[in-house]
Amino acid sequence: MSAALSVRGLSAGYGGIRILDAIDLEAPAGQLTVVVGPNGAGKTTLLRALSGLIPREGEVEFDGAPLPSEPAAIVARGLALVPEGRQLFPQMSVRENLELGGYLASRGERAARMERVFAAFPKLAERRDQLAGTMSGGEQQMLAVGRALMGEPRLLMLDEPSLGLAPRMLDELLGMVKRICDGGTTVLLVEQNVARALAIAEHAYVIERGRVVLSGPARQVLSFGGEGSGPGLFIDARSIAVDRNTGAIYVAEYQGGRVQAFDASGKFLTQWSLGDRQAIIFDLAAGRDGQVYVSSGGQILRYEGSTGALIGPLRVEGNDDYLESLAQRASGELVVIGGGENILWIDSAGKLVQTLPAAISTVSDDSELDARVAVDGLDFVYALGRFNNAVFKFAPDGKYVNRFGSDGDEPGQFRAPYAIAVDNQSRVYVSDIHGIQIFDSNGRYLDTIDPEGGVVFGMAFNDQNELFTVSNDQKVNQYALTLGD
Repeated sequence: MSAALSVRGLSAGYGGIRILDAIDLEAPAGQLTVVVGPNGAGKTTLLRALSGLIPREGEVEFDGAPLPSEPAAIVARGLALVPEGRQLFPQMSVRENLELGGYLASRGERAARMERVFAAFPKLAERRDQLAGTMSGGEQQMLAVGRALMGEPRLLMLDEPSLGLAPRMLDELLGMVKRICDGGTTVLLVEQNVARALAIAEHAYVIERGRVVLSGPARQVLSFGGEGSGPGLFIDARSIAVDRNTGAIYVAEYQGGRVQAFDASGKFLTQWSLGDRQAIIFDLAAGRDGQVYVSSGGQILRYEGSTGALIGPLRVEGNDDYLESLAQRASGELVVIGGGENILWIDSAGKLVQTLPAAISTVSDDSELDARVAVDGLDFVYALGRFNNAVFKFAPDGKYVNRFGSDGDEPGQFRAPYAIAVDNQSRVYVSDIHGIQIFDSNGRYLDTIDPEGGVVFGMAFNDQNELFTVSNDQKVNQYALTLGD
């Protein structure tokens, strides 16, 4: 039988240095809860504190009763930890490692449990007499999970099980973790592969600097598309937009001028073409009025989203810029990048309301030729300078606020950034070759999502704060990460 874990005000650390500071966390019985966050955030410390491997402060209840602090007593209560790095005995066989996991059970019960582990992990049955140190990384991780299951835990805790695994082995392992949870075992998973963890989890927590900064239900809810020329398939799709009223999803291919429309469940509805097979579609936006705005050939074209009928170009009076990236404010006004880095505010009638020339290079003193733009619910503008490897924030009146990001491979830095989007909590999402990095509205780094499908070319949010992406595998993925501060 599974059991719930409740953590209140948990603090822990090493040698007088506090790593966790008053953590609150719930792992509901029979469900899978995932904990994510940057390196050094305190995720492993959390699991070690819950396992009794380091001292802790605060209240921890398991199955409605206080959790002991001694490791042996914690194991006896029904908790088991699969540690980072597996921590197997390499000179012992698979069978011997498993037997150690069931040392509290009688000999007959250990044998029965081992058979159940072998049934769950057939590869371990095939290698029962093989030395653990001679197995592949994926097989060793299976053995580490199997060893924990030998204790028949009611709560299974796993620390970074995907570390060093090939994608196919990772899918197999996480699938097994989900089946363990579906079988009634409560699971608390610390995982670096955010997208795949959210795809199987029911609840998520984001830890940063020893504190929970975000929490809520989480899952990947939709995936559709693929490479091809038929309806519902894509050839070099790079732009995506969502109608926040109807939930309709629009995807545009970079070259060829094709735009496809789908309903909120990913069902193909219709498609249309700009009429020029050489046309380049730079960006896409969907208004609450049902219109779809397409940036192509330096101008903005308006279409009726439900039918694909051309309404006509949005003629911007007094503008000579080549129009590129675009986003739409809640009022319907467009914010557009022109001439590589100029920011233009354009109303629905095409009137040029405001212009901020050389928005990025004026601040950075470095040239910018390929900026992307996003807007939050308070009408703050975020311009991603792809040449500058940074995000520049501007107030609704165009006043410069701050910048964040730089060139590099560390968290908070960018390597070949491509797209930018802002969610309903004013968190900023930037995709690059390493994934999707998340920042708060002031540019403080929060986390990185490792998305399905490789590099993300386009991102959009709906009113439910669900993230839609289109990636270089030519698929659309939808993530529900309804996190609150």
